[in-house]
Amino acid sequence: DPIHMHGINVLPLQSGSLYLGTDPAYIRRNLAVLARERIAFDKREGKRTADLPPRIGKNWGGWGDIVLMYQALADPPEAIQDADFAKQEIEEGNSRANFYQWLRFLGDVGQVDGSVTADFPLYGVFKKEAQRTYVVYNPTASRRKVTFSDGKTITATRAGLTMEKGQKK
Repeated sequence: DPIHMHGINVLPLQSGSLYLGTDPAYIRRNLAVLARERIAFDKREGKRTADLPPRIGKNWGGWGDIVLMYQALADPPEAIQDADFAKQEIEEGNSRANFYQWLRFLGDVGQVDGSVTADFPLYGVFKKEAQRTYVVYNPTASRRKVTFSDGKTITATRAGLTMEKGQKK
């Protein structure tokens, strides 16, 4: 099934996967190819008849959680719209909580903004419309000041995540 071939290339989806979101146009093209391949596969294998909807969009089925999480890196609102959080089959290495949290977080903060870097490797920057959100993971309890390439600074005062919104531009 083409969904497995595409899905395995993005697993595991976690914070280290955010680099995938730096090229939303590629994600959209990749998902369009997957949809075409899935329809052709189902026709060839006799898995779908004319009265059944194609296994794409809201009907991805198994591994659909992975596809929707990947889609959210390019278009969070569309991925949330396509998601059925209560009924979506969940790939064995994933969890319903992770699936929900990933889509909702990206829905709140937007797409990865690869145009902004930081002087510390454990960071992420997201952009939704004109609002940037900056995230830093501090692995220690020591204070850590992180400076971003656009001039924003964050001081993480404890271990864990520190998240701040930037000024709207």
